[in-house]
Amino acid sequence: ERTDGNLGDRDAGPAFNPLFIQIDRIISSMQKGRATFYLVKWRGLPYSEATWEREDHLAGDQAAIQRFVTINSKPAKKSSVVGKLTFRDGRE
Repeated sequence: ERTDGNLGDRDAGPAFNPLFIQIDRIISSMQKGRATFYLVKWRGLPYSEATWEREDHLAGDQAAIQRFVTINSKPAKKSSVVGKLTFRDGRE
């Protein structure tokens, strides 16, 4: 049955789940010009429904961005210079 252009019963519940606008996690990032985009996996939706969002559109969830940055930041490189190896008999 159609009611006001919509299919179904009005009492079936909301057509929109508010969980779908909560960030579950950020999967990836990319830079386009000066803008940073994040691939967002939304709570309650499968990974196939993840979307690219501009950083400034995610201002309400800086914690998710910080988690992504922390998890994906590269550890400081260890020095590739190895100290001299000296044996007990004095050889180097």
